[in-house]
Amino acid sequence: VSRGMIEHAHCPVVVVREEFTQDGPHHRPVLVGIDGSRASQLATVIAFDEAAWRGVDLLAMHVCHDSEAPPAGGKRDPLLTEAAEAILTKSLSELRKQHPPVRVHTMVGFWNPVRQLLRQGERSQLIVLGSHGRGSFRAALLGSVSAAVAEGARVPVIVARHR
Repeated sequence: VSRGMIEHAHCPVVVVREEFTQDGPHHRPVLVGIDGSRASQLATVIAFDEAAWRGVDLLAMHVCHDSEAPPAGGKRDPLLTEAAEAILTKSLSELRKQHPPVRVHTMVGFWNPVRQLLRQGERSQLIVLGSHGRGSFRAALLGSVSAAVAEGARVPVIVARHR
């Protein structure tokens, strides 16, 4: 049901697992996944609002896709890291001005965006992601990061679809 809502709703969708309890530390940050798309811009706005309302830090993460993996030697291309950091900087700059009390931390991950976001989500109280709204057929072929994270996360997930 949650996957269907994420793929077809015309508004942000919040997925809260049945076993979720609010007993965890309330100081944990809000995590937002940023890929530079319009959907991720909406997610970033929501994440800043949530972090400000909750009085916690914001962790903004960009995960380079599997096709952007480093060569077999394991060395990461500095240009790839710089490009990812540029996406984060551009996506966050205006909202940082609008929400000066929110402390922002950035992180660049590599390979498997779902696993990277879920790992950081374990240290967060909320995950906010954008959805490109490719529809169920294309999402089935390409995979939906937002749906997979919403299904696997132990904390609430907000998925913002580009309208």
